[in-house]
Amino acid sequence: MEPGRKGPTPVMAAPLRERLTWGVRTGLAFALIFSLFAVVLYAVAGQEVFRSKGMSLAATVLLYVFAGIVGGTVAGALLPAVRWRLGAAGVGTLVMLPVMSVTVEMVSGPTPWNAIMALLVLAYSVLVGGGTGLIYRAIFASEVRAAARARQRTAKRGKSRDST
Repeated sequence: MEPGRKGPTPVMAAPLRERLTWGVRTGLAFALIFSLFAVVLYAVAGQEVFRSKGMSLAATVLLYVFAGIVGGTVAGALLPAVRWRLGAAGVGTLVMLPVMSVTVEMVSGPTPWNAIMALLVLAYSVLVGGGTGLIYRAIFASEVRAAARARQRTAKRGKSRDST
């Protein structure tokens, strides 16, 4: 909440430190979801599924955590741009780039990158990341409207107290 301001402040209008905290927490939440998927995969298919790609379950989880922190930091820093559709799609794309890079690295194993892999990362980042950015924009738009309504209610209560 901004100093001297009553009512909730939308996270995208919050100071940078709060946005970064939100971003890292959100990125770690996504990392947890992906890590749970990896644990299920490990339970079903065993270590060989990871070994065949030159990975381990622990390395996979660490990569997800790293991608979550990097992606969350980018999201938090650039969150004000989510006010606009193009900004939301751009932020989503930038957030998805490290996540997709990690995913491609895990799927392809220890092989050098080529133009096809880079194009795949970029295309998926634009499609999925851009789409997710637009979804978050809709969520934040409802948050902004709710904060505005709360401020209006607070202002009305203040006026009614002043008139009595």
